[in-house]
Amino acid sequence: MRYLSGRGDPLILSVTVMADALPYRCTVATDSGRIREVKAARDHDNMARTGMTLLRQLGDDSRGDALLKFFGHEAHFVRWHAMREYAALRGADAIPELQSALAAETSPYLARAIDRLIEALRKLIEDQAKCL
Repeated sequence: MRYLSGRGDPLILSVTVMADALPYRCTVATDSGRIREVKAARDHDNMARTGMTLLRQLGDDSRGDALLKFFGHEAHFVRWHAMREYAALRGADAIPELQSALAAETSPYLARAIDRLIEALRKLIEDQAKCL
């Protein structure tokens, strides 16, 4: 934990937490106790996530293959970010790759999130079919 001020009460506390041996940083507003930000403590994980978002924003479906490479990343939050960006880029076409990722996922929390993402994409297909 870092205390970032020398005088008075701290405005923000920054805590690095080890989860599954992968550190992440949580910033909390001391006046309200609310979490302001959660991000990877390792800069290269944050840069990878930023790069994934950029790939999606470019809007070129062929760039999705680069996102697939991160589905096996050691950090669960990097894997999840890649899957969300991939789903945002490919829509319902992402379901087969997400199902493969779900079958291989070791984190029960991430497995539940992937399952919910697949459900949401399937619902999107159903809703679109109703509109036709």
